Amino acid sequence: MTNSRIAASQLCLGLALLMATLLSGCGVIASYPLTSASLGVWGTTGKTPTDHLISEANGQDCELIRGLIKQPLCTPTQLGPVQIVDKTTTRLNAPVVE
Repeated sequence: MTNSRIAASQLCLGLALLMATLLSGCGVIASYPLTSASLGVWGTTGKTPTDHLISEANGQDCELIRGLIKQPLCTPTQLGPVQIVDKTTTRLNAPVVE
């Protein structure tokens, strides 16, 4: 083999190893879609899907993490008055109808 072929084969091997290393994280996420969805829900709402399920079943605001910091797992849901926004307007900061 010539030096250029050896260098080319080493370059290909190096690139293959680099790609395998970089893409291994994506493979983990793709192989655990439920975990990916859980992270997405938690990142959006601050609660896990289990927290949402328990909250819905109890009619309260529940977070399992509260148990680790010695707080009640569920607290009564505190909903404010319902506000209706006029979505037909094109104005920013449209007035709220109460």
